[in-house]
Parts: sequence; C-alpha cells; structure tokens
Amino acid sequence: MVLVLVVLVVLVVVLLVVLVVVLLVVLVVVLVVVLVVVLVVVLVVVLVVVLVMLLVMLVVVLIVLIVLILVVLLIVVRHLASFRWCSTQETTNYQVNWRISKKTNGS
Repeated sequence: MVLVLVVLVVLVVVLLVVLVVVLLVVLVVVLVVVLVVVLVVVLVVVLVVVLVMLLVMLVVVLIVLIVLILVVLLIVVRHLASFRWCSTQETTNYQVNWRISKKTNGS
C-alpha cells in the first residue's frame, strides 16, 4: 500500500513538473511570436513614415525647382523684352534723326 502511494505521489510530481515545463515553453513561444509581430509592425510603420517623408521632400523639391524655373524664365523674358524695347527705341530715334537731317539738308 505504501509503495502504491509513493508511486502515485511520484507520478503526480512528474506530471506537475511536465505541466510546468510545457506551460513555460508555451509562454516563451507566445512571447517570441508577440515580440516578432510587434517588431514587424514597428518596422512597417517606420518604413511608411520614411516613405511619406521622402515623398513630401520630393514634392517640395519639385515645387522649388518649378518656382526657380519660372523665376529664371521671368527674368529672361523681362531682359529680352527690355532689350527689344531698347533696340526698337534706338531704331525709332535713328529714323526720327534721319528724317530731321533729311528735312534740314533737303530744304
């Protein structure tokens, strides 16, 4: 009878130890899976944020380049317009002077 009790106690203790070990292994596996999922989510969020920042920077650079091109075009057009106006004005002055000198020499 005592031998049966000792065997039962040993069996219960072994079962408890096995149960505790299995629970610990399951807990560790669950923790590792949760950690991996959290890391993947954090990495995805960081990648999305970096991509959005790069996109915003690209848009800002494009806007700045467009504005610079427009300013350069405006400066070139104004310069060409003022150059054309000066040459037209000089031609007009030359024609007026030629007409005046023709009238003076002719009369």
